[in-house]
Amino acid sequence: MADRNLENAALKIFRTLDKKDKQLIIRFAKFLHLEKSTQHESKTSVTAPVKIPRPRIESVVSAIKRLRKTYPMLEADVLMNEAAEQMTAHLVKGKKAADAIDELEVIFYHKYQEIKNV
Repeated sequence: MADRNLENAALKIFRTLDKKDKQLIIRFAKFLHLEKSTQHESKTSVTAPVKIPRPRIESVVSAIKRLRKTYPMLEADVLMNEAAEQMTAHLVKGKKAADAIDELEVIFYHKYQEIKNV
């Protein structure tokens, strides 16, 4: 029943968004689905992050994809709650994309430090 309530709440919010924001939500949902479907792959050993420069202009979804490539050793399910919070803050609460991306950079870096130091 809780899932139904979440779906209804998400649908209610989705209906209030303009077409551009709806497309962003759909892209993010597809991204989450892709991450979830690949989480069963074997865990990559802890290696150094892949250096991928941050573009001057970047969407939050693109930043998440870039950071997933930068830190392939991190498991998606560990990151998705915090990544989703930043996406929600950006799309629903009006947080600037650059600020959300800054937060994502910190989140990914700290998660990497956690597994590196284990």
